Amino acid sequence: AATAGTGGPSAAAAFAHRRNIHLVEGKAKVVIEAEPGMVGAAKKAAVALGADIDATYENLVRVLAPVSSLTALANNPAIRLVRQPQKPVPLAVSEGMTLIDADDWQSAGFTGAGVKIGIVDIGYAGYAALKGTELPASVTTQWFGSGGTEGSSVHGTAVAEIIYDIAPNAEFYLTNVDDGIDFGNAVDWLIAQGVDVISCSLGWILTAPGDGTGHVSDKVTEARAAGILWANSAGNQARRNWVGPWVDTDSNGWHDFAQSPRDESNAIYAYAGYSIVVGLRWDDTWGASGNDYDLYLYKQGGPPVAYSLYEQNGNDDPAEFISFTALSPGWYHIVIAAYCGPPPGNNCPDPVNFQLMTFSFDLQYQNASHSIMEPADSPGAVAVGAVPWANPTSLEVFSSQGPTADGRTKPDLVAPDGVTTIKYGPGNGQPYGAGGTGFFGTSASAPHVAGAAALVKNAYPSYTPAQVQSFLETRAIDLGVAGKDNLFGSGMLNLGAPPVITEPPAVTTNAATDVTTNSATLNATLDGLGTASPVNVSFQWGTTIAYGNNTAPPQAMTGTGNVTAGLTGLQPGTTYHFRAKAAGDGTTFGSDQTFETCVPGDANMDDIIDGRDVIRAKKIILGLEDETCGADAYEDGVIDGRDVIRIKKMILGIADP
Repeated sequence: AATAGTGGPSAAAAFAHRRNIHLVEGKAKVVIEAEPGMVGAAKKAAVALGADIDATYENLVRVLAPVSSLTALANNPAIRLVRQPQKPVPLAVSEGMTLIDADDWQSAGFTGAGVKIGIVDIGYAGYAALKGTELPASVTTQWFGSGGTEGSSVHGTAVAEIIYDIAPNAEFYLTNVDDGIDFGNAVDWLIAQGVDVISCSLGWILTAPGDGTGHVSDKVTEARAAGILWANSAGNQARRNWVGPWVDTDSNGWHDFAQSPRDESNAIYAYAGYSIVVGLRWDDTWGASGNDYDLYLYKQGGPPVAYSLYEQNGNDDPAEFISFTALSPGWYHIVIAAYCGPPPGNNCPDPVNFQLMTFSFDLQYQNASHSIMEPADSPGAVAVGAVPWANPTSLEVFSSQGPTADGRTKPDLVAPDGVTTIKYGPGNGQPYGAGGTGFFGTSASAPHVAGAAALVKNAYPSYTPAQVQSFLETRAIDLGVAGKDNLFGSGMLNLGAPPVITEPPAVTTNAATDVTTNSATLNATLDGLGTASPVNVSFQWGTTIAYGNNTAPPQAMTGTGNVTAGLTGLQPGTTYHFRAKAAGDGTTFGSDQTFETCVPGDANMDDIIDGRDVIRAKKIILGLEDETCGADAYEDGVIDGRDVIRIKKMILGIADP
């Protein structure tokens, strides 16, 4: 990569402007990729060269370094690479709530209550003014980007608006990021908050192999393993992407994008002040490329205005990047060159298969396939493409398509865009680029899936992320070719009819009362009806926990309260088991309770009839002790002198106990 010398502040500023390097108080904001196990040494070297440490994540260190120090930094043995921060792009280029049937779910009582939703974006300008109307009255925030503020972009605010339309009672956690370092820290924070769903309408271009691995995509996989459903915009790169093999028909070291006639550049049109970001990767093993290709950007009719000359010598990533601010409007040409080494230049790289992508500009030569961005390529992400809400069976022309580099089908779903938000205005139903207004892009589609996932999680709290994703994909409206495909995924998001969630009644078995020698009163409390009314309450009873008997008829309850049932014809001196039974939307049982019928004459209730029972019966008659059912030896419901006489006869064997 080109670096700057020591030409003074003005020369450094000019160099930074040409290379689109962000200066903070005269220092370049760059990212150091440290060699394995050398993060500490890399930070120490950077500080020694006058750099300030801004943020770290794993082996990445973001620093503010003097422009004059960049060459020395790049040459330090602890440092693998010095590069510009790889910024995500907000993928924005509601009527969707009714289109996906979320309104029916809300009417059925599913509003996202008890579900935590995290949103990762670049900014939330104006979000505070929408709290309590278009957003929840209270949200939790953590700003990793934008200098610790909410940022100047309204993109994240509009994303949050869509989710709130669909899942208004969910808990919201907002976080913003500037680059991959912030992204890693933000995801760690959301995992620590215990969120159930994450919505991310950001994407990176060609910063990893495209097979779902890499710093950014790996964090999504980690979040999925932590039990989080991750909805990510697939990208708006279908017209900003080109794939193809190395072709050099005239052997001049420049790739031919076309052969008849030969064209060695891929053109874009840019206006003055626009940032041109271009990425190139090829199919060597990541971190082990020895095929050295370079990337150039030319202004039409002039010399190169930017270039990327990273060396690939066997232990490098097969990638090149350009970031340049257009100084004037016009056509710019992207060129791929093979580096064949110093003269005589006979060490040319092997032919490879390329992928070229821009953030914001449609390419002259383009391929929609393989245009999924990171981290939507992660196996842990539900990648979401875009269909216009007014014509939801057609794919937006810009919506990124699969497969991934390792052949997996993406996107997973498509969802509406062009929708109404406060921040982007009303969606008028007209096509994008032809008078359409509203929130366009897969950025608007992903939050529809995140909100829908929150409703599913509300209805089925035990569902894993895989079960939520399966539910959404199974109910999607299949579009395009039959089955899951690389344009529409499993189809257009549609929740379908809300589930009928039944709740069984709740009942408690209470202690028996009025127990006599041959009768008892069973008691219970109906604590809750559940989702049915009336609820039929009865009792199961018997001499074992198998019960074998039921009280009849059951009592039909339309509200909570106490329930009783009388038993007669019981055997004296016998232990009985019973429990309450409540039948409504499902059947529930109270706990097992027991009681023992009395033995006539056993006033002392100790299973022995003797003189102590005579004494206790007399005390009961005199009101000196509480009544016991055994004192009613005569079994007439009254305790008096006849019971004392009968107990004495039982002791003498004159009367049967």
